[in-house]
Amino acid sequence: MYPFDMHDRFWYGYSREHWAQLSTSSTIDLNQNEFYQPASDVMRTAGTPKLATDDLSFSRLPADKNAEYFVYMHFAEVEELSANQSRQLDITMNGELFYGPFAPGYLETFTVWSKQAMSGGQYNFSVIKGAGNSDLQPILNAIEIYTLKEFSEQETNQDDVNAIKNIKVAYKIEKNWQGDPCFPKNYSWEGLNCSYSPNDSPRIIYVFQKFSKKLLKISIAVHTLCKLDLSNNNLTGPIPDFLSQMSNLNVINLENNKLTGSVPNELTERAKNGLLSLRFVLLKTCTIEFSVNLLMRVHHTNLTSLVGYCDDENNKGLVYEYMAMGNLQEHLSDKSSNVLTWDGRLQVATDAAQGLEYLHYGCKPPMIHRDVKTTNILLSENLQAKLSDFGLSRNFPAGDGTHIVTGVAGTPGYLAPEYKQLNRFNEKSDVYSFGVVLLEIITGRPAVSRTRERIVINEWVGSIIPKGDIDTIVDPRLKGIFNVSSAWKVVEIAMACVSPEANKRPTMSKVVGELKQCLETQLSQRNQRNSFEIVSQNGPSVR
Repeated sequence: MYPFDMHDRFWYGYSREHWAQLSTSSTIDLNQNEFYQPASDVMRTAGTPKLATDDLSFSRLPADKNAEYFVYMHFAEVEELSANQSRQLDITMNGELFYGPFAPGYLETFTVWSKQAMSGGQYNFSVIKGAGNSDLQPILNAIEIYTLKEFSEQETNQDDVNAIKNIKVAYKIEKNWQGDPCFPKNYSWEGLNCSYSPNDSPRIIYVFQKFSKKLLKISIAVHTLCKLDLSNNNLTGPIPDFLSQMSNLNVINLENNKLTGSVPNELTERAKNGLLSLRFVLLKTCTIEFSVNLLMRVHHTNLTSLVGYCDDENNKGLVYEYMAMGNLQEHLSDKSSNVLTWDGRLQVATDAAQGLEYLHYGCKPPMIHRDVKTTNILLSENLQAKLSDFGLSRNFPAGDGTHIVTGVAGTPGYLAPEYKQLNRFNEKSDVYSFGVVLLEIITGRPAVSRTRERIVINEWVGSIIPKGDIDTIVDPRLKGIFNVSSAWKVVEIAMACVSPEANKRPTMSKVVGELKQCLETQLSQRNQRNSFEIVSQNGPSVR
């Protein structure tokens, strides 16, 4: 059964003189048994007593009485029972109840295991009819017995283990890395080299992993040397904060990537103190001109701070502050396992609106962002939202406040009609884009759905409003947990923002005022702030 087993286990037939066999040609579902997952082919057959009065019994007598071992029993109903049939099971060990009663699910794997190591002699197991109304014989599909083996060698240094696991997650390294990275030697992780010392834990020396057809070399360090080389790999995303926790790290090379965010503060301080060589970091490549003087004067709690820049012959780059929770689009996506609550969405919307309001009315001269969208709204650890990426930003021109450009820049789905059609933009063009963002926050849908038919979010919401069906409009992942009145109010604000006529759109100051009112009402009802802002769609595992 080795080719069909995801854990590379070999399975062998096991029968007793007084056992018979039941079987099915159907596939056994393994999804409810994610940890053990015996192969479906194994679970298609089950042993059962030949005589109605018999049980299924087996015993274990270790060759070494001091050995410790664990037993795993796998069950799956292979017969489709009628309404008046029942198969209830109990498991006994040395005559005492070990587990039960329970009924195996039809074509679903269920595992019972010994939670504590057994040792010291023979153990006799029996699968019997459960107490009650069970009228069918007991069954048992598969058995696994594992002997505990103690290794005298030391495990890999825990700091190295934590570092390489974090790197795997942060940079999405697709390797089947499980267990200890360096031990046993013959089974160390693929693409990884370790150093071994008789008096010390193994240490990870190098990890080699290809990204974008280029070789990633990470030297995590032996003793005082620790070099992290991630250059020339076309990496995206933020610089992970866990790098600050690698105390031996003294060289980081992040040249020629497309990373966003800023260098974690602790790394910056270590570089200033001469404890770390921080190579030229290219964080956000830009092909447009930008004015550092212009952006350095933008300071607001809901705008990402520009902490530096780089400039060479081929690239210009901006270095923004690090935002641990990524961008808003990631949290609204149905692929995310976490869901922003209604309270959290109102807070994020208010934060982003305040940042845009500051650009329009707090800067001197005022600024138009021109690329407001969910990927340009970043979230901190406590879910404070900040507007980012001012690469397309422009000052308000003199006169009537309307500017004409020679070409349209920005993102389809967020562009105001006058900007998209006439190349004209002003602060009301940003308002339109923010209205689209607000609709995404409400619905959890993208600005433009890539289905068989192209669905624009404001047109979709506008078609449902006359029906008065707020439950259809609001993100179904919220499962109805939202205030109906505030939801309708936010929909009203959003639809006003996306009005086709610029002069009918509200100012960002008005939008901020109305969103604050919605948020204050919502929070006063709950009498708490920033509580349960993210919930997991995955409930606790029950074994």
